[in-house]
Amino acid sequence: MLSLYKIMLYALLLLLIVFITCYAVLLHRSPFIPRVLSWKDAPFIPRLVHQTFSSWEEVPACCKRVLERNKRNNPHYDFIFYNDKDVADLLAADSEISRAYHRIHPAYGACRADLFRYYILYNRGGVYLDIKAE
Repeated sequence: MLSLYKIMLYALLLLLIVFITCYAVLLHRSPFIPRVLSWKDAPFIPRLVHQTFSSWEEVPACCKRVLERNKRNNPHYDFIFYNDKDVADLLAADSEISRAYHRIHPAYGACRADLFRYYILYNRGGVYLDIKAE
């Protein structure tokens, strides 16, 4: 028969194992959780906010105030602004997407922005926020 001392020792050991496992899981360092190699494998959405407009100079003042307020209210997110040149440079890495992007007439800027939005979210993760969104 087990003595009270051994029962308490086993209970303490079990409690320690549970604590260490929970702590490791919370820190994503458990051997049971595979290491995340890219955002596509991550169990969360990266804290990136993508926004685009033709150029920073052309963004209306009211929208610039909204952008600054969003940054101030969400300090744990990285806000990335893309102008038309940034978009073209990023899409140049993928020739098929770049050709499709340049086939869209510049007058249809919203369609171009949609294509870029899908591309950037698929490849970098995060969220896309319209320039006017608060």
